[in-house]
Amino acid sequence: MALAGDEAAFVPAVAVHFVAWLVGRAGRTRREAQDALRARDSERAVAAERDRMARELHDAVGHAVTVMVTHAGAARLVLADDAPPVQEALARIEDVGRGAMTDLDRILGLLTDTYDLEATLRALVAGLPGHVTAELRLPEAEVLRRLPPRTAETAGRVVQESLTNVVRHAGPAHAVVDVALTGRDLAVVVTDDGAGPATRWPGGGRGLTGMKERVSGLGGSLDAGPADGGGWRVAATLPLEGTP
Repeated sequence: MALAGDEAAFVPAVAVHFVAWLVGRAGRTRREAQDALRARDSERAVAAERDRMARELHDAVGHAVTVMVTHAGAARLVLADDAPPVQEALARIEDVGRGAMTDLDRILGLLTDTYDLEATLRALVAGLPGHVTAELRLPEAEVLRRLPPRTAETAGRVVQESLTNVVRHAGPAHAVVDVALTGRDLAVVVTDDGAGPATRWPGGGRGLTGMKERVSGLGGSLDAGPADGGGWRVAATLPLEGTP
């Protein structure tokens, strides 16, 4: 009889403990879900604040630099031809200003975890001085948006340095910026029909060295030299990181 009584008491006790365990587990699950929701809300809030900061920085600093570059370019164009030192100084201000805008876009891209290659390239072309023109040959915008950020940023830097070289050393020239997917790589080719010196990177070629270091850091390759028929050609091949 005692055993039967113990068995009769055991079953309800187990049931009570099981229900208590279920209630506790449900409570923990609910708290974990609430914590996860709060964490996601916090991440969204942080991302939204970073986007807001990026927009405000771009609007404020970008406007100031754009005005500076525009005035420097206008002053250089109206100067007499017999003032080359001043013209060179103003041209340098334009170059530095355009470089600052590209750096600003890159830094703001880090803030927002994105890099808008198309917008960067269009800004570079729009900011060229009057003696250099350029055209862009790009894949569809969706293709550019899917590029890994490091690959997109490196492509932008290659184009920036190549166009800066054209501005400084090619004289009046027309450049073509060709960006295309080739299998599992991104091909970036910048050609121009300018004259300029026999070598486009005088004084040690720091710009060319910097480009090669960036490209090789991604496992890619870069070649630069005279183009067929005159002018200059820079060609980079960038692996698409993370592409299955």
